[in-house]
Amino acid sequence: MKKINSIGYGDKIIGLSALFTIIIPCLLYVTYLLSDLIILREKVNEIMSELRKIPGVGKETEKDLIMLGYTAIESLKDANPEEMYERECLIRGCRIDRCQLYVYRCAVYFASTQNPEPEKLKWWNWKD
Repeated sequence: MKKINSIGYGDKIIGLSALFTIIIPCLLYVTYLLSDLIILREKVNEIMSELRKIPGVGKETEKDLIMLGYTAIESLKDANPEEMYERECLIRGCRIDRCQLYVYRCAVYFASTQNPEPEKLKWWNWKD
């Protein structure tokens, strides 16, 4: 039986020990990166779950709030909904539906008010 101690790649022959010297550190590094991604995903899920407690905030608005830098309910306290809306329009490069502004108004009210009125927790009640 012939013992394999090298691998041919085109016109180059790579010794198995050299190959493993390259592959094993790369695999260890990929494993390290994947563990960091798992930790990051858990942190994002924590952030997302808190923002989803705001009435009218679903998955997409939650992503928008995070994109704008609002990662917790507390960070929305006394924010300017109109500025948030305008900034999102600039980031996206187009005018987005004004309903997003109404959701932002509701979210800021929720974050800024200790005992919010139930009717004001419906985003459609924040229309112009």
